[in-house]
Amino acid sequence: MMSRLLVCLSIFAVACGSNESDAPPTPPPAEPSVEPAAQTAAQTAAQGTAEQGTAAQGTEAPETTPAAEGASAPAIGALVRRGRVHFRERRFAEAAAEFDRALARNPGDGALSCETGWAFHHAGDDDKARRLLQHGTRLLASRSDQTRAYGACLYNLGRMAEDAGQADAAARLYGSSLRARPNRVVQQRLDALEVEASAERPLYGTVEDAIETSEGLDGVDPRDLEAYYIQDLESVTAELPARAPVLEVATVSYGDGGAWRCRYWRLTARVEAGWVTPVELGDACGATESDGYDDGSFTVRSMAWIEGAPSPTVAVHVVNSYQRCEYGEEDGDEDTCTSSSDEALRVYRYGGRALEPLFELPLVHREREDDDVTDAYASEHELLPDGQILVRATEGSPPPWMLGTHSVDELTTAAERHAATSH
Repeated sequence: MMSRLLVCLSIFAVACGSNESDAPPTPPPAEPSVEPAAQTAAQTAAQGTAEQGTAAQGTEAPETTPAAEGASAPAIGALVRRGRVHFRERRFAEAAAEFDRALARNPGDGALSCETGWAFHHAGDDDKARRLLQHGTRLLASRSDQTRAYGACLYNLGRMAEDAGQADAAARLYGSSLRARPNRVVQQRLDALEVEASAERPLYGTVEDAIETSEGLDGVDPRDLEAYYIQDLESVTAELPARAPVLEVATVSYGDGGAWRCRYWRLTARVEAGWVTPVELGDACGATESDGYDDGSFTVRSMAWIEGAPSPTVAVHVVNSYQRCEYGEEDGDEDTCTSSSDEALRVYRYGGRALEPLFELPLVHREREDDDVTDAYASEHELLPDGQILVRATEGSPPPWMLGTHSVDELTTAAERHAATSH
């Protein structure tokens, strides 16, 4: 037993050494030439969370999410151990089958679901792999004692996205993995993607060109664009690139020639070399019909850089309201009206020649039927000079995950976990 433990420790040392290369890792080949490290049965039963990974031909190993405590039961543990042996020997179909049998006996084990999904990815069944990995992240998202496995599962989803050529999705997943569990190898992969993406993302000469080429706006006439809100932030320089971007919110107006109308807001930034592709910010739609009308409104309250944040980060305070009224059957007067009003702080990070939406804090929510408020809460926020955000309740019961003082990364992780558990 001692000799086998020494062998495992020596393999782990080699794996760690392979990660110390200064060169960023290249995207994985379709068939990664790496294999997970072996584990002794005693290690598997005792810890159940030891990461697997070794290096072959000088490349980093893909991470295999460890099985959680439920896999330590003898029958399940034996299946997991056999699956890992198969995986190490590159018999991926056999590995996936063993893990799948173990998972059937313990379907609530999020880490085991992730490990099973990773095996199915290598076996060529990406549809099942993605379902299992996503299921595993949902199970792990609410487990404060499983943040390491949660981060590993997000990393494996990122590897799948990168294998499929989905660089932006992979970068988002790697970022989420790092927030759950800082890891140098994951950071290297994210850095490599950002370098590649920065070189490929176009910059546009005007904001109209940038807006016109953004997703969902193909063929929009730039003359339909309306400047709505602009803020020059040249005075904020501490955490910004060489020159601070100018941020602008622009709208695109749509109509069907009749009663229906809609306006869409886009947030973009101008850097020294040009305008970046914008991100979605909000919309306001409405229509007048024979039996009533809909009316939406959207307002940008404020826009400010979060000073002291680790990277350039902007907070946009928006108000979005909607009203629906129905006409009476006889006289055409308004019969009943329902409305909702929401305020949110939407946070975006600038990097890699693009704006990336990080999270949204739902500060205020009110629903009304005529004059009766049926559901309401309110909170207020403050951007602190150290890069943190303070949110305090002022009415009712706002979502507890966002209350208090938190860093941008902490709020990003909390928002992701809340979204995962609420679905």
